Amino acid sequence: MEKNFEAVCIACIQSFMQIIVPQSTVSHVDHYFTMTICQLFANRSRLWFSKINKYCTSRKNYDVVIIGGGMVGQAMACCIGTNPVLKALSVLLVDVGKPVQYEMSKHYSNRVCAISPRSVSLFEKMDCWSDMKNNRVQPVLRMIVWEDCSNAHVTFENPTSDSEKPLAYIIENDLMLSSFFKRISSSSNVTFKSETTVKSVKLADSLSDLVTVHFGDSSTVTAKLLIAADGSNSRIRSAMGVRTLQWNYDQKSIVANLKLIYSNPDDSCTAWQRFIRTGPLAVLPLSSDQASLSWSSDDQFASKLMDMSETEFVDSLNRALCDQSSQNVVTNSTLDLMDTFFENVCNVKNRLSAIVPPTVVGVEKRFAIPLSLVQPAHYVDHRVALIGDSAHRIHPLAGQGVNLGYADVEELANVIESAMMAGCDIGSMLHLREYETRRQREVIPIAFGCDALNKLYKYKFSPIVLARSLGVNFIEKSPFLKVRLHQKRTFTNIVSRPKISI
Repeated sequence: MEKNFEAVCIACIQSFMQIIVPQSTVSHVDHYFTMTICQLFANRSRLWFSKINKYCTSRKNYDVVIIGGGMVGQAMACCIGTNPVLKALSVLLVDVGKPVQYEMSKHYSNRVCAISPRSVSLFEKMDCWSDMKNNRVQPVLRMIVWEDCSNAHVTFENPTSDSEKPLAYIIENDLMLSSFFKRISSSSNVTFKSETTVKSVKLADSLSDLVTVHFGDSSTVTAKLLIAADGSNSRIRSAMGVRTLQWNYDQKSIVANLKLIYSNPDDSCTAWQRFIRTGPLAVLPLSSDQASLSWSSDDQFASKLMDMSETEFVDSLNRALCDQSSQNVVTNSTLDLMDTFFENVCNVKNRLSAIVPPTVVGVEKRFAIPLSLVQPAHYVDHRVALIGDSAHRIHPLAGQGVNLGYADVEELANVIESAMMAGCDIGSMLHLREYETRRQREVIPIAFGCDALNKLYKYKFSPIVLARSLGVNFIEKSPFLKVRLHQKRTFTNIVSRPKISI
């Protein structure tokens, strides 16, 4: 293009010289002088053109740039693109992968999540829920939690007995990604830049600066607000230089799809979680005879599980679900006395009954996910905000997983909308601090609460087993507490799969 521009410049100057000085009156020396002037002007013009062309084609300005096109990143772009107030913002979503196209088959993906009613409400606002529901979602109507050291257990059900309002939904990750992408594609203010890596980021030192992002394809963009959804190993968080509390649990979560046989057909909408010596395991329903497994254990035992044949793994899992050899006799006797007390004094007659979990007859698509905790001191800085695993990663046994990320999306969108309605800069710390404060108030107690719960169920010391069993049994006997836990959506805290960072 530059060579063509140079030729055009020379031709234009030659034509101009011929007009003002006829060719017949120009000597050979004058002609050489004219050509030299033409060449110098063309070279200078080419330099100017090169700078202008580079600036115009490589640098673009956006109101919002989102790094990371996983479930949380796409949900953020979708939320902005479908919000009537936020549709005035220009948004760039960047991801290293290609957009996901969901194709339903009889075999479920082994990447699924337990989605809370709160997240479903967000999907409805973004007009994505109908697409998901028309494909394949599995409602969870009941959840049973128990352990291997006693008969104590707790059962959660919808207190309104409304089958249209389940405790949670089990949804394939690819289905959520596909639904988000459809809405993003129809949003005029959102651009999806796929198969693109981030080369470097220059954050803003103050509100007078913009964030600059350089990509691997040599293009550059600036943004009023940079949203990081690039996972637990976030480059954006590292660029912020924020102090981060993090550690590995030296555990892995074995994820797989299961083939089941239920003793009771109604159990096909039940989620099961058991705390055993090797770690907590959860069985999440997918259909009348299929389920998703999340089994957390130490690295050594996880390696053994991964090396087992299908038959060996199925046998080990059935033993883990049904084994009674670790039962504490003293604890169970105390629980019986507690049942008698509630029957005689409180007229509560729901004695503890034996838990009959489903029988596993097949397994496929096994893989292991390392578990860790990541909790930065701050979620925001000048013109930058962290969401999803970039902001928090917690143990899956009592964590909401991706639901916390979806809550980040909803809260950050509300804060951006408030800033726009007030006529303020969307990258202002005044408003971003509100997002950080609200999210940390919810996330930090959950993060360290599930960390404590993970440690609590590692102990097999009789007094500790007795104390936690009495606590679980008391919750089971108290309708008020169960309703309160239901209102706080604790069922999705417990029944959760570790999310794969993208």
